[in-house]
Amino acid sequence: MLSLVLAGVFLTAASPVSAQRQETTERMEAESESNKEDEAEESIVKEKTFIQTADYLEKNIRSFHLLPEGDKRTAFLSRSGAERYFFLRAYTFYFAICAERENILRLSEEGLEENSTRQGAGEELQEKLYTCLYVAQMYHESIQTEEAETEFAEAEAALAEMTEAYQSGEEMYSQLKSLTDTYMCWRTYFAEEPEEEGMSALEREVLIPLTKVLIRLPDEAKKRRILAGFTSFMKGETKLPWKQEEQPPGDIAPREEADKEEADKEEAPKEELKTEFQKAKKLLASARASYKIGWNSDSTGWWYAYSTTAYYKNCWQYLAYNGVYDWYYFKDNGYIATNTWVDSNNYVNGSGYCTTAGIGSFKTLQQAAGSGHCTTVRLTVSSIANEAELRIGKTMTVTTAPNSSGCTIYGTGLKRWVITGNVSLEGSLVFDGQKDKVADDVTSNLFVKTGGTLCVKGSGVCIQNSIGHGIYGEVRSLIIVESGSLRGNYHDGVGSYGTVQVSGGKFYENDTGLYIAGTYEGKRTGARGILTGGEFYRNQYGVASSEYAEFSVTNVSIHENYRYGFLLYPNGYAKLEGTPEIYGNHCGIYNFGELLFCSGNVRSNKNTGILNEGKYTMKNGTVSSNRGSDGGGITNKKEFLMESGCIKDNTASRGGGIFNQGAFTMTGGEVTGNQASQGGGICSTSSASRTAVSGGALQHNSGTKDGGGICILNGAACELSKSTLENNSAVRGGSVYLDGTLKAYGNPRVKEEVFLAPSRFITVTGSIERFVCQMASEDTFQGRVLAHYTLMPGDSELDKYSLEQKTQDTVSGKLLVLESGSLELTPYAYSVYLNSSGCRIRYDANGGTGVMSSEVVSVNKKYRIRDNEFEREQAAFVGWSLVRTNSETGKLLYPMEEVFPERLLSMYPFTEAEGIREITLYAIWDYAPSLEVCGNEFYEGEEVRASQLKKGILRGMDTEDGDITDKIEITQISYGRTKSGYQGENQEFVQGLPDSYILDTYQDRGMEKGERITDFLLCKAEDSAGNVSFCEMPVSVVYNEPPVITVPKRVILTTDEAGEGRVSEEVLLNYVSVKDKEDDMAKAAGVLDRDGQVVDIRRYLMLTEIKDTDGETVSLEQGLLPGEYTGEVTATDRFGKTCVAELHIAVADTKQEPGEEADVRFISLEYLDTLAEDSHWSRSELEERLKKEEPEYTFSLTYQEIQEIKKIAGDYGKDKEGSEKAIREVMKKWKVFR
Repeated sequence: MLSLVLAGVFLTAASPVSAQRQETTERMEAESESNKEDEAEESIVKEKTFIQTADYLEKNIRSFHLLPEGDKRTAFLSRSGAERYFFLRAYTFYFAICAERENILRLSEEGLEENSTRQGAGEELQEKLYTCLYVAQMYHESIQTEEAETEFAEAEAALAEMTEAYQSGEEMYSQLKSLTDTYMCWRTYFAEEPEEEGMSALEREVLIPLTKVLIRLPDEAKKRRILAGFTSFMKGETKLPWKQEEQPPGDIAPREEADKEEADKEEAPKEELKTEFQKAKKLLASARASYKIGWNSDSTGWWYAYSTTAYYKNCWQYLAYNGVYDWYYFKDNGYIATNTWVDSNNYVNGSGYCTTAGIGSFKTLQQAAGSGHCTTVRLTVSSIANEAELRIGKTMTVTTAPNSSGCTIYGTGLKRWVITGNVSLEGSLVFDGQKDKVADDVTSNLFVKTGGTLCVKGSGVCIQNSIGHGIYGEVRSLIIVESGSLRGNYHDGVGSYGTVQVSGGKFYENDTGLYIAGTYEGKRTGARGILTGGEFYRNQYGVASSEYAEFSVTNVSIHENYRYGFLLYPNGYAKLEGTPEIYGNHCGIYNFGELLFCSGNVRSNKNTGILNEGKYTMKNGTVSSNRGSDGGGITNKKEFLMESGCIKDNTASRGGGIFNQGAFTMTGGEVTGNQASQGGGICSTSSASRTAVSGGALQHNSGTKDGGGICILNGAACELSKSTLENNSAVRGGSVYLDGTLKAYGNPRVKEEVFLAPSRFITVTGSIERFVCQMASEDTFQGRVLAHYTLMPGDSELDKYSLEQKTQDTVSGKLLVLESGSLELTPYAYSVYLNSSGCRIRYDANGGTGVMSSEVVSVNKKYRIRDNEFEREQAAFVGWSLVRTNSETGKLLYPMEEVFPERLLSMYPFTEAEGIREITLYAIWDYAPSLEVCGNEFYEGEEVRASQLKKGILRGMDTEDGDITDKIEITQISYGRTKSGYQGENQEFVQGLPDSYILDTYQDRGMEKGERITDFLLCKAEDSAGNVSFCEMPVSVVYNEPPVITVPKRVILTTDEAGEGRVSEEVLLNYVSVKDKEDDMAKAAGVLDRDGQVVDIRRYLMLTEIKDTDGETVSLEQGLLPGEYTGEVTATDRFGKTCVAELHIAVADTKQEPGEEADVRFISLEYLDTLAEDSHWSRSELEERLKKEEPEYTFSLTYQEIQEIKKIAGDYGKDKEGSEKAIREVMKKWKVFR
C-alpha cells in the first residue's frame, strides 16, 4: 500500500483496475473554465511584472549608465562577482528596452483594449521580453540576498539569449521596432489584412489598410482628419489618431494647414480621391523618411528623433550634444524648451539644457546632478537616498528650494559624493552617513578628489554620522567651510591631504574636528589648514595634523574637546595670531612641530595649557588660568622660547607657570600670579633640562614648599641674567630653590632669597646684584661653600668672590668660603678650588633606578671604576660609557678597571658650569628581547600538533642580537576548565615543546554548545646577554557542532524500484541530506582533509544496517520485498562527532491482483471547509459520514499516476512555495482532490 501526503489529503494507491474512472463532460468544462481563469490571471501578473521590472532596471542600471565613462570602470569593479555578471548581461539590452518602453506600455494599456488580435510574432517577442526581464530581476534580487544559486541557470540562459540577439545584427531590436512601429499598431487600429502582393512593407502593412478605411468613409473632412492624425502618429505620437490632433514640428505644419483649407471646399469626385490617396502615399513616405535619428532643427527650434518615425515630447530626456550629456525638456509640440522655468525648480537656458535641476522632477541625485551644464540642484523633498556613488565633475551648487524645510541625504558605505569639480552646498541640507548601519566600510559622506573644490556655505548644511570622515580631501583638493556644521562623524569632521579653509561653521562630536595630513605614502602633500573662524568643540581632538602639515590660525574658537584642542605633529608648522581662543579642553595645545604663538589666549584648560615636545616660540599672547599636575600653564619637553606675552594665574603641583624638562628660554614677557607646591613660576626637574632667564619678570608667584619664582631640581641647570625676580614667596627659596646648577651674570635682580640644597652652590661668571644665599640649619658645616667665582684673567683679590658683606655677626656656616691649595690637604667636605687640579666623577643610571654618590678625585692619579649599584627591569648591565647611547664594546668601561681621569677628560666634552670639571659615567644596558605572538583557534576534537601551535609565534627581536625568532620556545601549557569541570593536564617543557606533542582539544569531555575554552602557552626567549623574556599565547578551543541529518518521513519505493540490483545504499542515501557547520565552512574555503580531498561531510554519510519489522537485518543485494523497513544512517565530521538518524522505508506492492474500488472520504472534519465549491462531493453528506467513521480520505491511484505526482512534486521543489504549487497542479489535474 503506497501513501502520499498532499495538502492535508491522505492518498492510498490501490490496484490499476480500481483506478479506472470516466471523465465526464462536466469535468472537462470545469477544467476549461479553470484554465481560462488561470491564463487570465497569469496574463495580468505578467503585465504587472513587466512594468515593475522596467522600473527596477531603470533604477539599478540607468544610474550606472549615466555615470561618466571614466567612472564606470571604478563603479563596476566595486561590485561583487555575481553583480558584475548581471550588469554585463543586462546592460547590453538596456538601451533598446528603455527606448521602446513607452511604446510597449502603450500597446499593453491602450492598443490591446481596442482589439485583442495580436500578430503572432509580436506575442512571442513580448513573451520573451517579459520572461527575460522577470528572470533578470529575480536573479539580481537573489544576488543581494546571497542566494544566487536559486535562479542562476534560468537567468544565465535568458540573459545570454538576449545578449546574443543584440550582438548578432540587432535582430531582436529590429523585431521590437516592428512590434512597436507600424505593423502591430495599425493592425490594432484598422484590423485589415493586406491583399496586394509585390508592394513594399510600408505599402502592404499601412497604406493599403488605410486606403480601404478611407474609401468606406463618406465624410471627406473625416478622411483628411484621419490622414493628418496618421501623419502625426507616424512621427511618433503615442495616442490614438482620433483622440488627439496636434501641431507636428518642422515642415509638417504647413501641409496640415493646407489640408484644413481643402476641407472647406466642395466634395471632389471619386477620381480626385484617388489622387488624394497618391498624395497621401507620397506624404507618408516623405514623413516616414523625414527624420534622421538624433538632433533635428528648423526655424522654430530643435527636437530629437529617437527613431525614423518618432520624437520625444512632453518629457525630460538625458541626451548628448557634442559629446556632453544634459537634461532637455521637450514640449508638447516636440521642440525643446529654452530660457524658461519648466516648473518652479527646473530652469533651462537659451541652449535648452537644464542649468537648475529640481529633485522633484529627477527621481535620483544621479539624474539631477548628471546634466553636463547643470549648475544648480534644488532638493524639494524631505529626504533622498544616494542610490550609488555620485560623481560631480563640474561647477555646481546644491541647495534646497526656497519654500523647503530641508532635505536629508542618506548614504551608507560607498554611496557617497565624489567631487572632482567645484561644488557649493547651500540651504538646509543634511548629509547623513548612517554609520550605525555600516559594518566596516571606512568611507566619507563627501569625497573631494585631486583638483576638486567643495564649499560649505549654508548655515543649515549639516554633514553627520559618517563611518569615516564627514568630508575627505585628496592631495591638492580644496575644502572651504564658511558655515554649517560637521558632527558625529566616526573619524574626522573634515580630513584632508589638501587645503582646508575654515571661516565659519561648527565642528563637534567627531573624533577630530579638522585633520590635516601632511604626508601620503611617504611623500609630502603640501597640505594646509587656513582657519580664520569657526568653532571646534566636544571632539576628541579639536584641530589636529600629521607630519609636515601647515596651519595659519586666526580668530578661531577651540574649546571643550576631550583630549587636545590643537595637536601639531612633528615637522609641522603653525602660526597663531589674531584672537584665537583655546579653552576648556583637556589640554589646550600639544605641539610636536614648530609653533609660532603671536597672539591669542590659551586659558582654563584642565591638564596643562600648552604641552610642547617640539619648537614653540611665544611672541605674545596669554596663557592663563590653566591647571595640571606638572605644568599648569606650560609643560615643556623640548624647546620653548618666550619673547613676550604673559603666563599668569595657572596652578599645578610642580611648575605653576612652566614645568620644564627641556630647554626653556625667557627673554621677555611676564610670569606672574602662578601657584604650585614647587616652582610657582618655573620648575625644572631633569638633569638634562636647561632654564635660561635673560629678560622679563617673574613676580607674584608662590610655592607652598620650594621656589616661589624658580625651583631647580635633580641637577637641572639654570642661568639668570638681566631679569627680575621679585615679590615671589615660598617656604624655602622665595626667589629660587636650587638643587642643581645656577649660573648668574649680567646683574639679575633677585629680591628674595636663594635656597641651596646640600652640596649645591652658585657659579658667578660676571657682575651681579647682591642677593642672599640660604641653606638648611642641619646643613651648616665648617667651610660650606655657597658660591664660587670663575677666575677671570687679571682677577687676584679674594674679596671679589663674596656674595655677602664679611660681617662678624654673620653665622660662619652661611658665609661664602673660598679655599686654595691642593685636594689632598683640604679639611672641608664642601670646597671649591679656584685653580683646581681635581674633577668630579658622577654615575648616571641612564633609565635605571637607584642612587650612586659622586666623587671628587685628582685628575692625575689612577681611578678605579666602581661596581654598578643601579637596577633596570628587563635589562642587564653591560658597562659604563661616557655617552648615553654607546653600545660599542671597545668603548665601554668596566667595574674595577683603573683609568686616569685626565685621559677621560680628553675624550669627554665636559663643561665647567659649576667651576669644576665633571665626568659622567652612564650605565649601559642590554635590553631583553621582545616577543610577538598571536592567538589561534581550534575546534573541539581537532588534532592539533606542536607544529600548528608554533605557527602562533610571529617574531622575536632583540636590540642587540637582532632577529631571534628561532630561539623562541614554548615552555609551558596551562589548560582551561570546561563548564562541566574537566581540565587538561598542565605541563612544563624545559627543553621546549616536543614535536610529537598533541594538544588536548577536549574531545568527548562534555563541552556545551557554544562553549569556548582558552588555554595559555608560555613562550620564552633568551638573548646573548642572558636577558630572558616571556610572553603568553592564547589558544582557544571552541565547541564543534555535530552533523545534522535530515531524512524524509518515509521513503516510498515501488516493487520495481526495490528489486534486486536496483536498490542500494547510494540510492537510499539520495533521499537523505546532511549538514555540518564546520565541515561546510571548510568545504566552501577549499580545505583539504587527510586524503588530499576537499572536506565534504557527505563522504562520511553511511547507511549502517536495515531491519524489517521483526528486527531482522536484511541485505540490499537481494532487493527488498513489499513491506516496512528501518535503516540506521550515521554521519561523522572530520573532528569525530557523529550523528545518527533512522530512515523509514516503505516498499509498495504495485503488482497486486485487481481489487474493488476503495471508498473515498475527507481526512477529517477539520479540513471540510477546504472543499471546492464545484466539488461533486456533498458537504453535508461528507460531514455525516466523517462523524461516524475514521477520519481518513482515501483515493485509488494507478502506479503511473503515482509516478506522475512524484514528478510534479520533484519539479516544483521541496520548499513551501514549491509544495503549494505542486498541490495546485495536482488538484487541477485530478478534480476529485478539490
